[in-house]
Order: sequence, then structure tokens, then C-alpha cells
Amino acid sequence: MPFILKHSDKIAREKNRDILLLRFSPTPEEKQPRLNIEKDNYDNFTISFGGNKYINQILNWFISEEIPWEFCLSSRCEGVLVEPYDGYVYIDVPYDINNATFLKLNNYLENPDGSMRWDGVGYYYLELSIAMKNAHHDVPGFDDLNY
Repeated sequence: MPFILKHSDKIAREKNRDILLLRFSPTPEEKQPRLNIEKDNYDNFTISFGGNKYINQILNWFISEEIPWEFCLSSRCEGVLVEPYDGYVYIDVPYDINNATFLKLNNYLENPDGSMRWDGVGYYYLELSIAMKNAHHDVPGFDDLNY
């Protein structure tokens, strides 16, 4: 199934705030990791990406906890129009230590010492100020090709 994915910096600009991301790293054996989603009905699906054994567990937990998320790409690189999925997931929860959902998310993803609970899973924070460096990508016609 084809996907059109947004870049993480575009999502931050649309939300007009800093954002949280996860990155699922492929196993070293995966030369060309692919995102696969298999549905057996409307309620159940299996996700796999690059041999990472935690993606399904974590994303299903997000669903069970009603934490909004979406697949996305890393920040956009100038001059690249098409790129493969690289393991990123945007988590639609604000970075706010007074937010109960944020605290629940942190407790699920991190050990008490702040390290990640699972190997091959990264937890990131993208500041809006960094995302704004690519704001010129949002200008209509930026991606138009001149043949």
C-alpha cells in the first residue's frame, strides 16, 4: 500500500510547536528495510519495519491508550523529493511535564533512569525553531519541477 508521508519538520510547523518522535531502527541484517502493514480486519493489524521487534508492541499500546500518532519521515533535506520510510513516528502529545499523557508516554517508553526501555527504539524532541529553518519548503511551487 503506498503512503504519502509528511516530514517531521513540516508537522512541527503545522502544529506550531515542538514535537515528539520515535525512531525504530532496522536490524543490521536488513539491507533495504520496508514498512509493511497487514490488516486481518478493521480492528487488528500487524506492522513490521526492518526487523525491529518492538514497533508493533509500541504502536498498539499507543492505540490502546488513545495516543494519536502517525508515520512520518525525518526532517526534510534540500533537493530530495522522494525518500524511503526511515522508521520515524510522530507522537501527537505536547512536550509538557505537567501533561498527564506526556508523563504516561515517558513512563512507558523510558526506564526510571531516562534510558530507553527497548533496543533499537529512539525517542526524540524536535524544536519548532529547528523546524522553521525549512519553512521555505512550504511556499507554494517550491517542489515544482522545471523540465
